[in-house]
Amino acid sequence: MKFIKISTLFFLLFIIFVYCNYNKQENKNVKLIKVGIYDDPPKIEMPENKKPAGIFIDILQYIAQKENWELTFIKGTWDQCLNRLKNDSIDLMPDVAYTEKRAESFDFNKISVLSSWIQVYCRKNDAINTIKDLNNKKIAVLSGSIQMTTLEYLIKELNIFNCELIYVSNYFELEKYLTSNKADVAVLSRFYAYSRKKPINIVPTPIILNTTSLHFATKKGKNNDLLDIIDKHLSQLQIDIHSVYYSSLEYWLNEKPKVVVPKIILFCILILFISILFFILISLILKWQVNKKTQELKQNNEKLKKTLEELKTAQEQATSREKLYAFGQLANGLAHDFNNFLTPIINLSNYMIEKIENDKNDNKEFKKNLELITKAAKQGADIVKRLQDFYRNLTLTSQKNDIININECLLDVIEIIKLRWKSNKQRVELILNLGNNIPQIKARRAGINEVFMNLLLNASDALGNEGKIEITTIKNNNHILIEIKDNGCGMPKDVLNKCLQPFFTTKQDKGTGMGLTISSSIINEHNGKMQIISEQNVGTKIIISLPINI
Repeated sequence: MKFIKISTLFFLLFIIFVYCNYNKQENKNVKLIKVGIYDDPPKIEMPENKKPAGIFIDILQYIAQKENWELTFIKGTWDQCLNRLKNDSIDLMPDVAYTEKRAESFDFNKISVLSSWIQVYCRKNDAINTIKDLNNKKIAVLSGSIQMTTLEYLIKELNIFNCELIYVSNYFELEKYLTSNKADVAVLSRFYAYSRKKPINIVPTPIILNTTSLHFATKKGKNNDLLDIIDKHLSQLQIDIHSVYYSSLEYWLNEKPKVVVPKIILFCILILFISILFFILISLILKWQVNKKTQELKQNNEKLKKTLEELKTAQEQATSREKLYAFGQLANGLAHDFNNFLTPIINLSNYMIEKIENDKNDNKEFKKNLELITKAAKQGADIVKRLQDFYRNLTLTSQKNDIININECLLDVIEIIKLRWKSNKQRVELILNLGNNIPQIKARRAGINEVFMNLLLNASDALGNEGKIEITTIKNNNHILIEIKDNGCGMPKDVLNKCLQPFFTTKQDKGTGMGLTISSSIINEHNGKMQIISEQNVGTKIIISLPINI
């Protein structure tokens, strides 16, 4: 009996020893990661005596399980977490908005986790509806946050006067200031509206200050392997509507991924069903009228086709108007700032030209370059005025036209473009076939110059480091034809079909998607036509036809 007990004890000790060694072997592959978190529901929540939760936490815990990471969450305020990341006290921090300034100190994963915007919040019965309503107000904002830097910048740029900024360390303190009337408004992210702990008397206002993208961040030059792994999983999660990414959004934001069948398709199916039913009924009941009804059916189908085309055109026009309206609002603000930069350039260039003219030394080339700067700046100023007119819903037809020579406009723009080629070290073979009998026309010089500038810039971008651009002008009956041809990369058919749509661009961050749209609009408003012919890996040819109106 005693022998059995001793044997059993040794057997249990052996089992415990094997189990511990197995766990140690497994733990060798576990990667320990320190994660800094702060309270910002529903993105990150830190309930008392409970584990952290929220959208970023759901995603991170999923990745940790897949990659055998052991996460240690280190709580703090926003400033504390950011300083810990700088000091290498933590390895990773979620919910960090990307800015160029922060990119100097931190690395970010490439795939945006969430898109957000900065919004002004106030008490329920307070009337805060426009930027001007922020004058003479006390504004609470989270210290060190993207909301703080954006707000400080906009106060200067938008001339918000006599406002007092109150810097707080966390959202609880911010809510306390707002609910106790120590602050009039608070500047937060749009996700604050989803917070389940938010007081019911704090509501969002219509004032939106800026858009941001939220990422995971590490210290500059450290733990980039973590960011790569996060991007790998995010790319898979965001294309799977059943993934933890979308289930987290549904839980925290009540947002579900939607598979939407376009209304136009449903409309076509309905019309098709009605047409078929109508045809069967007519065939069974009125056989002797088959020929007549068949003809009527063809007519109805033609009308239906025309109706569908008109509906599609109306939808495209409505979408285009919405985009252009948004662009107009942005353009009006940019035009103000851009004009402030152009004015001293023009004034200083004119001053230096006048000084050179009084100088006895030969400075022809220097003077020519200054004149090019002045001309470019004036054209820029005229473009600024067009942007402002565009925002006021004016068109070129309501503006005063100039008497211009197309060849001279082309040569002026070419001189400016050559400076860009020289600066970018592009080797461009320029072939000019400018007709000798090109008459003058009435047109807005700045508008025509803007068209040529946009088209030549596009041609230059398509060439890469080297290539050929050929420009031809001829008189054709009562029109002037301008042809700009390059042997660059060209456009595939799907890009060619969309290239005139507002904000469509293949240049990513280097383009706005408005160059060809604005150029086409300018030509149309001069009663002209613009045709684009392009083939991938062959090149692009643009033909402009302008009426001779003198």
